[in-house]
Amino acid sequence: MSQGHVPTDSEISAALASDTVVNAGGENPVIANLLARHPWPQPNIATDANGNNVLATTRFSNRVDSLIGKIDQHLGAGDVLTGRYFFGDSDQSFPLALVGGGILPGYNTITPTRVQLVSISLTHIITPRLLLEFRAGYNRFAETFFSEDRKFDPRSVGLNSQGNDTGLPEILVSGESTLGSNTSLPRGRVDTNWQWVTNASYNTGRNNWKWGYEFRRTFVNGFFDNGYRGRLLFPDLASFLAGQPGGSLTTSNHEAQGDSRRGTFQNNHAFYVQNNFKLTRRLTLNAGLRWDYYGVIGEERHRFSIFDASIPGPRQVNQLYPHDLNNFAPRASFAYDLFGSGKTVVRAGWGMFYDVFSQDFFAGQLPWNTFNPGPAYNDIGGSAPVLFSGSAALAVIPGPCTGADVPIPNMQSCAPPVFSKFSASDIFTVDQKIRTPYIQNYNFNVQQRLGAGMALQIGYVGSSGHKLFRYRDLNQSIGGGSLSYPDFVYINQFESSATSNYNGLQLSLRTNAHGLTSMISYTLVAFHRHGIRRPGFRSQRHAA
Repeated sequence: MSQGHVPTDSEISAALASDTVVNAGGENPVIANLLARHPWPQPNIATDANGNNVLATTRFSNRVDSLIGKIDQHLGAGDVLTGRYFFGDSDQSFPLALVGGGILPGYNTITPTRVQLVSISLTHIITPRLLLEFRAGYNRFAETFFSEDRKFDPRSVGLNSQGNDTGLPEILVSGESTLGSNTSLPRGRVDTNWQWVTNASYNTGRNNWKWGYEFRRTFVNGFFDNGYRGRLLFPDLASFLAGQPGGSLTTSNHEAQGDSRRGTFQNNHAFYVQNNFKLTRRLTLNAGLRWDYYGVIGEERHRFSIFDASIPGPRQVNQLYPHDLNNFAPRASFAYDLFGSGKTVVRAGWGMFYDVFSQDFFAGQLPWNTFNPGPAYNDIGGSAPVLFSGSAALAVIPGPCTGADVPIPNMQSCAPPVFSKFSASDIFTVDQKIRTPYIQNYNFNVQQRLGAGMALQIGYVGSSGHKLFRYRDLNQSIGGGSLSYPDFVYINQFESSATSNYNGLQLSLRTNAHGLTSMISYTLVAFHRHGIRRPGFRSQRHAA
């Protein structure tokens, strides 16, 4: 339930008699057609001190159906074959959604979702000391987001939408509740993953060896029609009735056009070996090494491009960034019974861990400073870029466009091209020296048994991140000067140039008495991140 304001009949009548509407020649016929459909509900509460006169109740629903099937079969004396299948289907209807929205009913986000997972594993005992494991998996996640009013054709009232989905554009009239669903609709994606894992274990008593290989292929087929529904902003009710939108070029009266569907894929490989070694009765060591190769992300129709300063502009590439074959990740740890009584244990560990390249970095993310959603959408001609139209403070004059005029976004009307209909003034690119991010984790702690069911632990936990991902605008003006590349606004480069650091002192007391377990903990933290030193201390206390 939410409160807001909707225009009353008297407010509409007063606005129609205003100079704004009279000077425009009366109520705009496109707006009149829209109002004839009663897009705003009637007021249902007395106007309060904040001007609210409507209490809007927006429904929420969530249906989930799921199915699980499994089989476990013993083969011979020790082999075990297992299989699992999961099927899930759901449908949700909810208000607001990703980038916000209005409170009025009828503009919910509808989200059908379907998930399927299949896994098969075989455990094979070669000898009592040697064990092999084979696992294969497949999963498919399909989810789309649509507007509740998608069956409404905006052309029936004179609105000319370029998008792939029907329904009202987002219409914002200052002081009134928003009409239409939010501009992030429609969108959707299908994620498909294949995985193969082989592990081997060999136990000699004092040594417990384990090694293995993993292959993973991921394919993402998605679309994100952000802005395709269009947005119209009016400074007041009279301007709305007169069909005179207003506002800045970046915040109002814009619409996207183009094919936003992209298909990206990646093949990953990994090998590892580790050994858990009991050196003495009191000391246990663990050491290992892992190598990861995260395949360069590709696009099914080679629609990736990067910024080329020699043009200057985007240049299509077959490979978005270089291979990185140097992802070796060692790790080591130990546990030591200090006095041999089992009451005082010292533990320490260190390891390196690499981070995978997410396909969302390059296709499908919601940008924050530009309409361009990634390096798969740069305008390189014939590659299905996502383009935008925009206008500001233009009159709505119904009728076909002729000559040099361009259509106002979402309005079947014409105006001089004060802003290019299709703007390709932003570029996303990828640093050609990019490398795989990694983090080093380390810790040292001492655990002391204080009595039956009580233990105290004090420790240091730290991490250090290197080559972390971030975006950087290559076209920033320094000191208010001119842009390096005046034909473009933003040139966002995805690179691995950020760092992070974490240091924490941790204290915890755990008790267990009469079936009740409780813990009191305290953490003192010092950290900095993103390559900029931000020293700080944060104390945290927890009790359970």
